[in-house]
Amino acid sequence: MDQQFQTSFIPKKPITEARAPVTRGSASIFSVGATILFVIAVILFGGSYFYKVSMIKQRDTLTAEIATKTKTFDADFLRQVAVLDKRIIASNDVLARHTLVSPIFAKLAQLSLKTVQFTKFDLSQASTSGSQIAIKMAGRAVNYAAIASQSDVLAGVGANKNTYFINPIFSNLNLDDRARVSFDLTFSVDADLVSYSTYISRLTSDPSQPQ
Repeated sequence: MDQQFQTSFIPKKPITEARAPVTRGSASIFSVGATILFVIAVILFGGSYFYKVSMIKQRDTLTAEIATKTKTFDADFLRQVAVLDKRIIASNDVLARHTLVSPIFAKLAQLSLKTVQFTKFDLSQASTSGSQIAIKMAGRAVNYAAIASQSDVLAGVGANKNTYFINPIFSNLNLDDRARVSFDLTFSVDADLVSYSTYISRLTSDPSQPQ
């Protein structure tokens, strides 16, 4: 008796499809980052919005308070205050531009040597801006050494002190018939020395300043 073999091509076990593994790590990180950025943007927008609303409310409150207080003032009084303010500003401007000549003479009296005599004095603006005063003088001294000493004193050489006299220059030195040396002198005066407001400040801080 022939043996019969059954051959079947149907697999005994169910065939399962092989699927590629899905990596969700990068997608999760992206979604979390996007969520965080969204939350931060919402917070910043909300904060700026409430800040703007708060500032507008404060502005409106202050405007209302100013309007209310303004109504309590007399209109004539406000006009008088405005006129007085303009006058004060104009007075300060005049005071700032006002100059004095007397401090120049007082300073010369302090710095002049007994061996030097001044015979001529001329004053003018050193520049168009008027920041300095130009001085031209003439005089005579007992000798050339006296002129050299006087030049150092006027410039504050060795004394380390501001004399307010800038760049004193002696010129046209000549001997007269009595062996005295005649000269011309030019220098500029610092604007602070002749400024009236600065002079008053110095006089207030140091009453011993020459009048």
